[in-house]
Amino acid sequence: MRVVHIISNLNLGGAETTLFQLVVHNHQDHSIVVSLQDDGVYGERLRQAGVDVVSLGMPKGRVNFAGAKELFLLLRKTNPDAIQTWMYHSDLFGGMVARLAGKNRVCWGIHHSNLNKDANSSVLLFLVKLCAVMSRVIPKRIISCSNKSTQVHRAKGYADSKFRTVSNGYDLSQFTFNEQSRISNRQRWSIDGEVLLGMVGRWDPQKDHQNLIQAISLLNANVTGQPTRCVLVGKGMSIDNHELMQLLDQYDAQRFFILDGLSNEVAGIMSAIDIHILSSKGEAFPNVVAEAMACKTPCVVTDVGDAKEIVAQTGWVAEPENPDSLSKAIGLAVQAAGTRESWQKRREQCVSRIEQHYEISMIVEQYREVWTQLHA
Repeated sequence: MRVVHIISNLNLGGAETTLFQLVVHNHQDHSIVVSLQDDGVYGERLRQAGVDVVSLGMPKGRVNFAGAKELFLLLRKTNPDAIQTWMYHSDLFGGMVARLAGKNRVCWGIHHSNLNKDANSSVLLFLVKLCAVMSRVIPKRIISCSNKSTQVHRAKGYADSKFRTVSNGYDLSQFTFNEQSRISNRQRWSIDGEVLLGMVGRWDPQKDHQNLIQAISLLNANVTGQPTRCVLVGKGMSIDNHELMQLLDQYDAQRFFILDGLSNEVAGIMSAIDIHILSSKGEAFPNVVAEAMACKTPCVVTDVGDAKEIVAQTGWVAEPENPDSLSKAIGLAVQAAGTRESWQKRREQCVSRIEQHYEISMIVEQYREVWTQLHA
């Protein structure tokens, strides 16, 4: 098949990463990736993998005639067997241009599950309402990355019968435990034998770092001796982030945290920490949880999106936006990490769960199955 993917941008993010993994591991079809904005992080990486990439150069959050015309002409010229759009802006804009170009084999992609007013802009919520109406007209199928996302969007009025839930997928040759990375990172952080927590995630309201900081402070409140520490990795995880530093000061928690900034070596980070924490108030299908588990790192998660389903019996689940609940779950995980034999077994179970349910080749085939249905 000839498949055109349309996405708002190619920067680091859950949907963008999923698109990259899907395309580079789909060896059966010819893929063309269209970014409404610029090349971002993944544009050149996709080209190096032999994928055609077209960047329309439109301003963030806006559309223009030149970009619409270029996309229209590309779709007319390539005559794709499937058009896969990713997230609300590209679902609506890409889908409308596709239909104007006479192409009706459109599959929308949904990668969001928290539509609460306090966690989203009024513009995004309006866009969701508009997409709900247009879901009856534009796409023939809708792929949602999590059961929670499917449930939430059906409740918002999206065309119920068009949904298919397809989880994100992972390359287990890329995400695997690395002993050398564990040693070198822990030396860099001056960690010697202690149980180390970690959270990989950008600075974003949905990630709820305040919840994490409060939970770690509660965990260490009555500790005598060495406290449990946590490394924060991602965009905005540095002393230059004044909001983050204010939170750390507010809870007197700077000594509990290591700020390591943005990293392209996620597998190495996951190998170095002992327990990964997801403190989010909203997720659809959190990639970092599956990536951690693929690297033999058990997880504590808040009950958001499909996080609970991903960890199953291998991890611990806390209520979202509840520091006390998260602190107690982390405490149980730290306690479990002290029992070597059962901890090793748990680490192996983490890898097995990702292999059995979320390996990338399985996910590629599920997407291809939906694209084939567009011809019906």
